[in-house]
Amino acid sequence: MPRCHNQCTVRKTCLVLLLLFASAATPASAAPSARSAKAVAVPAQVDSLEVDAVTTYRLEPEAGVIRVTVEATLTNTAPPRQTGNLIETPFYDLFGTAAIGPVVDASADVDGRSLSTSIESSGDTVEFIVVDLAPNLVFGAPQTVSIRYDIPAKPARSDFATRINDAFASWYAVGTGSSGAADIVVDVPERFEVEFTDLVTPTPVVSDGRAVHRLDDLDDSQSFFGVSVRDDESLVKRPTKVDDDEFEIQAWPGDEAWAAFAVDAVDRGVPVLAARTGVDLEGARSIAIAETATPYLYGYAGWFLPEEDRIEIGDELDLQVMLHELSHLWFNGDLFDSRWINEG
Repeated sequence: MPRCHNQCTVRKTCLVLLLLFASAATPASAAPSARSAKAVAVPAQVDSLEVDAVTTYRLEPEAGVIRVTVEATLTNTAPPRQTGNLIETPFYDLFGTAAIGPVVDASADVDGRSLSTSIESSGDTVEFIVVDLAPNLVFGAPQTVSIRYDIPAKPARSDFATRINDAFASWYAVGTGSSGAADIVVDVPERFEVEFTDLVTPTPVVSDGRAVHRLDDLDDSQSFFGVSVRDDESLVKRPTKVDDDEFEIQAWPGDEAWAAFAVDAVDRGVPVLAARTGVDLEGARSIAIAETATPYLYGYAGWFLPEEDRIEIGDELDLQVMLHELSHLWFNGDLFDSRWINEG
């Protein structure tokens, strides 16, 4: 799955607004203070923008959508400066927040007043929700901008990371804010178990059937991560048996293609693996094979959890990956202690 590190993006225009005041002619020998100053509005540098923001991801599986809200307080720290008879007033006219797309239904406002908003793509997966600040952001006049957009579900085997169904959801969370001033909130139905990649998942606050996980004061290295939520009780179970070993296929609701693929791979593949290795599985095993997208968030296609006799594998109908994970029933720490043979 594609990965991208992007936090908050501000785009500045090249447009310079000249605000000309009185400019009475004065002798060349006159001191600068005796001349009328000319006020000039100029695009500000990005490093003079401070952003303190909370980005909330609210999962609504029944609607097949993640509703995202960004509450960002913007402060322009660049004061007007005088150079000769020019007074320059740095400003920002646009503000943007990044998302792993596609996103839809973007809107924004300041104090309830709607702002012009657009969605711009950068590459295959990153999108920017760009807001036209009105008035422009100038020194001494902070603005609190509310941005809203939706991340819709993508079908199984989509190129995008987003999956949303009644048993599972995954997406990439992108924080907006200056380093150390980016907060991210993940709000899901209480029945889901939540995992954040690369970060410790906080203890949620549970209320009205929802579980709210909050990460505060994230720096640049923490404000991009994968989110995986699962409700294994809602997976569709389909058993199959090979000799004395029982396999339970656990598929997402509505993905019959993956369930049929997994059953067929077990029924045909396990006997071949046993024959090729020359070793039968010890005893009567009970093995679960679950459909998930969590490995994708870590850069894997699937994995085997030996302590649980459980395989978790992506939604691609990839027989080679399925057979590789099934081979770990033999090639694991119980039989070999070297990674080269277990993975090779």
